[in-house]
Amino acid sequence: MELQLISYVPSATNSKHLDVGIIVVEKAKDQITFLDTRFVSDMKKVLAFDPHADIEMLQSCFREFEKRLHDPGERYAFLSMMQDTFSNVFQFSAPKAVLISTKPEDEIEKLASLYFSLSDN
Repeated sequence: MELQLISYVPSATNSKHLDVGIIVVEKAKDQITFLDTRFVSDMKKVLAFDPHADIEMLQSCFREFEKRLHDPGERYAFLSMMQDTFSNVFQFSAPKAVLISTKPEDEIEKLASLYFSLSDN
């Protein structure tokens, strides 16, 4: 399985970022067998990080990411174009291999909790 972090970057001139989303993908023979996403739900954290954040725009982006990534007809093209299209507000980490138990849908909650709480520091 691969994990990709989505970070909110409010300023291109500042390297500060806040982890706001994760994408977990499992592939077998070039086919996606599992894909799920989680996004930060507590927007107070986002506002504490960036008091000028456009919360409605961020939540709209999160919904668009979920919709397009969960659509098998769009997910490959969307995964490819995400970095180019959203790079002015979001940074996408390189996918990293993660070990997940036999139930990835249970583990994604633990990963989201881990990464979103780490971004508080």
